[in-house]
Amino acid sequence: YRCQIHDLKVDGANRATNLIGIKDSYGVTIEDNVLVGAGNNASIVTGNNIDNTYDTNTITNTVNLARAFWIGNPTAAEFEQGPHIYGNTITVSGATGIAFTAVDADVQNNVLTSSGGADGSCFAISGTDDYYSHRATIKGNTCTNFKYHGVQADPIMTTQYLSNIVVYGNTVRGSTHTGIYLVRSKDWSIQYNTIENNHEAGIKIDTSKNIVVEHNT
Repeated sequence: YRCQIHDLKVDGANRATNLIGIKDSYGVTIEDNVLVGAGNNASIVTGNNIDNTYDTNTITNTVNLARAFWIGNPTAAEFEQGPHIYGNTITVSGATGIAFTAVDADVQNNVLTSSGGADGSCFAISGTDDYYSHRATIKGNTCTNFKYHGVQADPIMTTQYLSNIVVYGNTVRGSTHTGIYLVRSKDWSIQYNTIENNHEAGIKIDTSKNIVVEHNT
């Protein structure tokens, strides 16, 4: 409860390790850590936390399937509430940069780079029919050279939608597929983003409704 994890330097030596894991907490801050060489799910793995902050960490992963952040899962025991993900510098070569399943996620001013065509997206926003991401803000982030997408709706659902999500003022460049990809999404606002040199499309929308797309370049 309201503790801090900061100023650590952790080298996972590319082994099957998560470098920082936190579960069932409230108001915890994880900041200013330098994390290298996670080789399992992610450098930072979380579940069933409320109002935690993950900010200004520097993360470098070179192992396939090792994400930088894995925030929450679509289960009652691991769904995340109100994560704040700010100002992190992330380099990955094997997987997605930031994946989350959460309500009220606030994701701002992160810089994410794929150093080797990572088999993943810059952001993956996830959910199932029972536990799904909604009411999120993704703002002011920079995504470069990811293999799949810059911002990706990544649901496994048939009745619900990833909903009420704002994608504002981000820069997405060099994705192998699309800059912003939506599927089973509802009530999204995609505004004032800079989307450059994404190979398949700048913005692609499938099986979605009430999507506002304007003032992007």
